Amino acid sequence: MKRFNNFLSNEYTHEFNTYLPVQLDGTCNGFQHLSLLSNESKLFEALNLFESNKNEDPKDFYQHIVNQINIYLENSINTSKSDKEKESYERLLKLGLSRSNIKYVIMTKPYNAKDETLLKYILDTLTLSHTDKKLVKDENGLDVTVHTKWYKINNDLLGENFVNRNDIKLLVKSINEIIYVNYPNIKLLSSYLNGIAKIFNK
Repeated sequence: MKRFNNFLSNEYTHEFNTYLPVQLDGTCNGFQHLSLLSNESKLFEALNLFESNKNEDPKDFYQHIVNQINIYLENSINTSKSDKEKESYERLLKLGLSRSNIKYVIMTKPYNAKDETLLKYILDTLTLSHTDKKLVKDENGLDVTVHTKWYKINNDLLGENFVNRNDIKLLVKSINEIIYVNYPNIKLLSSYLNGIAKIFNK
């Protein structure tokens, strides 16, 4: 510890040998690997892949994605041609998503997690608020009761902003578009790796 404290206080020393096995926590390792392998340099800073010094706090990739989501939702509200979809985007934006709501989605996305799994991860971070019952006509003209579950952020004490399962599906779709449209090199590499996996499976 004495050697380590000396290292921390010496700005001219850049490496420290512990001689102990230490597991270092990466910054969303899956995306770090994908970004480096695909040379998606737009993400290097957000993933702490640029050179930095000991005095700098690491960048938070999960918060970076939350910021991207909020920008995407705002743009989608203004460009959506469907009123129903526009209302979904508005509800998602008002919900006030944080890094904890999308952390498992971003952690597992590079490892090919399915959309239904990603949806479940987000729902697990929310609290079920209430269920609406609505009488609608089915394709045969018969009355059926449709139950819609509404969720809120866990710490939303007043419970003024709610989303339903379809909203969360739209959120997962939005995250996919943010990653694969904003960062096309990652999409190309992911498609390549998926193709290789299919060949190996055969």
